[in-house]
Amino acid sequence: MPIDFDLIEKGLMETLRSQSAFAGWKKRRKRGLWRAIGDVEQGVELIRYKASSENRQWVSLGMYVSVPCEREWPVYVPTDIWDKGRLYRRAYLVPGQGLADEPTFASGASLAIASQEALETWLATLPGDIDKHVVSWFKQYETLEAASYEYQIPRWRLEAAGLLPRTQAP
Repeated sequence: MPIDFDLIEKGLMETLRSQSAFAGWKKRRKRGLWRAIGDVEQGVELIRYKASSENRQWVSLGMYVSVPCEREWPVYVPTDIWDKGRLYRRAYLVPGQGLADEPTFASGASLAIASQEALETWLATLPGDIDKHVVSWFKQYETLEAASYEYQIPRWRLEAAGLLPRTQAP
């Protein structure tokens, strides 16, 4: 039986709202929660991937912390790193294992939910994962000093823009 994405959204939001870790957080759109601690913003959001269909929904649960960062970049910086004057740190929950830096299939952060049973299994693991992994991740980035970082533009981007000489392959 096909799984409706609305069921996933509703189930996730009910699960998140029932967690004491997210008490007082505000709803952001249909799929996320956020809070501000001074200049630091923290959020959690359900991400749906383009490969989703009516039979299988590809999703992940992402966390972010953002800080103000007004600057000019010499090349394009992806919006998942810097957007609208804010610099972002991101992590994605791998059920039962912890957090990953990228929501790839290999990392285990991207999940295929194809049935009500799969959804219920995932939602049942969330409270433990939130307590064990997510709370501590957010806690370490509650201050502007801890959440701020200096983004290093990858060398390949600078080379592609002609700002650095191309490195020769060995």
